[in-house]
Amino acid sequence: GRGLRVVNCYFHHNENGILAAASAGTVEVLHSEFGWNGFGDGGSHNIYVAGGERFVLHGSYMHHAKAGNVVKSRAAVNIFTYNRLSQETGDGSYELDISNGGQALVLGNVIQQGMESVNEHMITFGMEGARRGSKMVFSHNTVVNIRPSARYFLHAPGTVIEARNNLFAGKAVMGLNDGAPPAGNVLDPEMKVMDAAGHNYAPGPGSPAIDAARDAGEWDGKRVIPEWQYVKPGCVQARVAHGRMDAGAIEAGSNDAPAVCTAAPAPAVDKKKK
Repeated sequence: GRGLRVVNCYFHHNENGILAAASAGTVEVLHSEFGWNGFGDGGSHNIYVAGGERFVLHGSYMHHAKAGNVVKSRAAVNIFTYNRLSQETGDGSYELDISNGGQALVLGNVIQQGMESVNEHMITFGMEGARRGSKMVFSHNTVVNIRPSARYFLHAPGTVIEARNNLFAGKAVMGLNDGAPPAGNVLDPEMKVMDAAGHNYAPGPGSPAIDAARDAGEWDGKRVIPEWQYVKPGCVQARVAHGRMDAGAIEAGSNDAPAVCTAAPAPAVDKKKK
């Protein structure tokens, strides 16, 4: 079928959390949780959008893939906002695999690779046949690696990844065209976060991410400004900057904004009789 909207759902311990066909149209997953999905063969995944026009993943907790990827998509347009994509103690492969490239916005996500991950790469773009003009805007994400001998990115020749205002915590090879990360991105090999063992990756005392953000530019004609931040499974809260905005997905300091853990219902469709 065409058009799938999943809100406030929990998919766990399946061969695939969701497997969407090439004719899927638009797939939206909002404020949901996917964990421990995959047959264990490496070819099945936590969620696999195998085609379609657009995939939107927002405010969701995706974790512990079994041998496969935490998130895998072949959609033409991918929009991933304010999620937590983490292996933790899982033995999955890529944390984020956008297999055929296309147009992508990856904004405000916490992406973590655990010790047991079977693949050294975390984020891939266009590695299984990239669409012409493939471009990813990768902005205000916190990317955490604890696996030895790891790489943050793997992307196909001719694809473009614009990395802006991200925090890369832990030690890994960047994997972009330039040896050093572009201006506005921050490396934190010592992981000066609040509580790495408890997966609280907000900037801690002395973090180089504090006040480090710069102009993030545009995506699809709109300014790339993070309005929310991930706070707990299925929830986001308004992002509040204390002075200049920090690099990464989470602002340092206190935040009393309420958690938003649900999504507005889909608009009703009035079908007129012929």
